[in-house]
Amino acid sequence: MNLIWNDPARKREWNRIDRSGVYVDMPAPSDVAPRESASPGRVEVGNYLAIVPHRGIVLCMARTREFDTEAAINAAMEVFRNTGYGGTSVRDLAEAMEIGSGSLYAAFGNKEGLYLAALDLYRRRYALPFIEMLRSGGDARETVRSAFEAVIDEITRGPGQASCLIVGAAMERAHSDAQVAERLRTTTQLLELTLYEVITEAQGRGEIAADRSAADVAGFLVMTFQGLRVMGAINPDRAALTRAAEVALHCLG
Repeated sequence: MNLIWNDPARKREWNRIDRSGVYVDMPAPSDVAPRESASPGRVEVGNYLAIVPHRGIVLCMARTREFDTEAAINAAMEVFRNTGYGGTSVRDLAEAMEIGSGSLYAAFGNKEGLYLAALDLYRRRYALPFIEMLRSGGDARETVRSAFEAVIDEITRGPGQASCLIVGAAMERAHSDAQVAERLRTTTQLLELTLYEVITEAQGRGEIAADRSAADVAGFLVMTFQGLRVMGAINPDRAALTRAAEVALHCLG
């Protein structure tokens, strides 16, 4: 009884022969080794179960995924926020998610797929509510001030505070991963468009001076929000961050 490996030298992909006799490539961690199951005629490989019919051909069938996907992605997201993409291994992720590495590969394809899922969750949980806060405000100046305060509160919450995943992704992955770059671009453009609308409406009401382009001011504020997060990761000095925010607020006139 033998497992049929796609490429023994790589040991990261193995073949499944389904009931129709078609070979199907499936990813598997490099440290996964087949082991005898308690049931006769079965071999277990990670979270996959190999069924050996009478012909002696190995059929590898994925186990049913039985875990809370949202909770698992959330756990992975926090790991990525704390240690970054490069500093996180698949083993770290599987341990934090409390699932086997085979289940991780089956559900997300690979580490990159899981990172994208974590980035999407971060966007829904943090970036979109922040944008909605800007939209729901009254006085534009106070709305932007409240937004700066929220960012500074997040940065200075205390020791061990996890970093912004969007900033981390921009610094670490955007230059080499087109899918990450596109997600960041979409989120940033939405934030900038929202600020543009808030400023344009405030200029129309006479709340903010109209001597500056609303588009230019919106772009500057986006850069300031993200710049505060970057500098706050280096030195989370609340007083210094607040002074920088006050300077930015002066651009509203």
